[in-house]
Amino acid sequence: MSVGQAHRLGKFVVEALLAVRSYFSSGVVQKKISDGDWVSNFKQEFIQLVKRLIPTNPFSRERVDRAADYPKGWTLPPLDDQKARLTEIFPRIDLSHVDALVDDIKIPKSKHRFVDGIAIIPKFTHLLKTVANRSDFNSDYAMIGSELVKRISLSQSFYNKAGPIDDRHIRVDNEAMEIVSRLEGSTLGDVLVLPINFGSFYAGWSPRAAKWEALSNGQLPLISVQIFCLLLTMPDRLASGSLGVDLSADGWDPDGTQIWSSCTTYLTMEKDEIELSMGSSGEPTGGYGTPIAFLEL
Repeated sequence: MSVGQAHRLGKFVVEALLAVRSYFSSGVVQKKISDGDWVSNFKQEFIQLVKRLIPTNPFSRERVDRAADYPKGWTLPPLDDQKARLTEIFPRIDLSHVDALVDDIKIPKSKHRFVDGIAIIPKFTHLLKTVANRSDFNSDYAMIGSELVKRISLSQSFYNKAGPIDDRHIRVDNEAMEIVSRLEGSTLGDVLVLPINFGSFYAGWSPRAAKWEALSNGQLPLISVQIFCLLLTMPDRLASGSLGVDLSADGWDPDGTQIWSSCTTYLTMEKDEIELSMGSSGEPTGGYGTPIAFLEL
């Protein structure tokens, strides 16, 4: 059971007890039970409480069959390779706690087929220290994303079709960022160490359907700056014809009008060039998937 489901369960129990107390406080229990209309109404209210306890994904129909896979033979790089690459990109990054953090991760056998491996991801707070020099969150978020794209471009051709990566066009999902902040606050060092899936788990889901499902099931849809960092440490994840990457935890406003919910961006490889493109957050595509971290295994 996820944290969100546990919270809803607690709320449900409280509401159910209040309802029972309301119905039976008059000392006429038997009379109530023999009242067919009352029993029918109680059933309906009980059903509504259950629906509120376990809500269904409002975008659950936004799914198509998976139509692409990871590049042939691709796997997450070994942790030592990830550490070496991060040290090269961010020379002052503190990786001293990585081994201990890895030891704390226990992946059940039932989840092995979903987890691609363990990823080392620089904290947003570390990126703030090393990349940004302002205090406005949204400006810093966009600035960091833009800077990371520049660093990717040093080793791979990168074509930005979506538009400027700035605070007028990009917004991170509040719930996803709250999870990131909580994880970073409780983790020593400059990185998060997380079991991830790099897109195959939600391949064929629309970005908003995947984001809703992930946040409701103890998973974190990775935010764009995390995904950009992963592409720096594992640049062979994208290849022509392979599964593309939805940046579902970010909203994208193509017109700078501060309407963030209807669009998002995605990454793919076309003719040996990474492309950042824009699309509808409600459009499922079999060739793309949302990267996630498993927080509850």
